[in-house]
Amino acid sequence: EWCQVKYDLNYQLYITKEGDIFRSPLKRQFVKNGVYEGGCDIADEAVLSGDKIYECVNKIGHKLYCSGYWGILSIDAIMDVEDNFIPVIEINGRLSLSSYFTLAEIQGAADGVEKCYKYYNILPNISLRLLQEILTPFLYREGTGVIVCSYYEGKDTGENGRLFLLYLV
Repeated sequence: EWCQVKYDLNYQLYITKEGDIFRSPLKRQFVKNGVYEGGCDIADEAVLSGDKIYECVNKIGHKLYCSGYWGILSIDAIMDVEDNFIPVIEINGRLSLSSYFTLAEIQGAADGVEKCYKYYNILPNISLRLLQEILTPFLYREGTGVIVCSYYEGKDTGENGRLFLLYLV
């Protein structure tokens, strides 16, 4: 059935070779016309669905492990306008754009601060050097600021470039 979406969600799993399942915090995704533009962590995911998310993650992880899968995966989900949690829209058995922000959390760069990340289209002639000059006053220092997570110039193909920033407040 078609659902009206209240929240687009994402969570990352890591399934070890031994079958242990580790999960990142749930992320709310910003999606415009079906295109992923960024997101932020959900501070209290239990408010959204109680223990449903944990139950779903464990079931999905266990089934995938029993099917022979181990490694990292990214799972997109939704919460509809009637607050029904729909745990699987898509599973990507690879790093996704949300994975970069999960890795920042694992490395401790974002402990104890609010996080938001955003995707930007940029003109193909804007170099990383120019972006660094523009962003220098805002870059990460002492627990707050901006971290450049992903960049594609697009110059060689004539396409717009892409920039992903992680905001720590």
